[in-house]
Amino acid sequence: LVLIIAMFYFLIFRPQSKRRKEHASLMASLNVGDEIVSVGGIVGEVAKVEDDWIQLRVAENTQFRLQKAAVQATLPKGTLKGLPTQKAE
Repeated sequence: LVLIIAMFYFLIFRPQSKRRKEHASLMASLNVGDEIVSVGGIVGEVAKVEDDWIQLRVAENTQFRLQKAAVQATLPKGTLKGLPTQKAE
């Protein structure tokens, strides 16, 4: 029984706790100018940081609010400039 509990701890609970801590530190370290990708795949630049929200600039003159919890990862600086853009016809 102890072995089964130890397996559950090392295979399930410990990795989840580690991921939760990493995501919390990511949310706390968001700064204006960071390039991020959201859980939904939206990429943009952080324009403003609030308590639980960020203003995300996805195009020139286009911003929207996004919950910090929806941020999946930060991208290296300059990533957005390398992405292809499409112009509306």
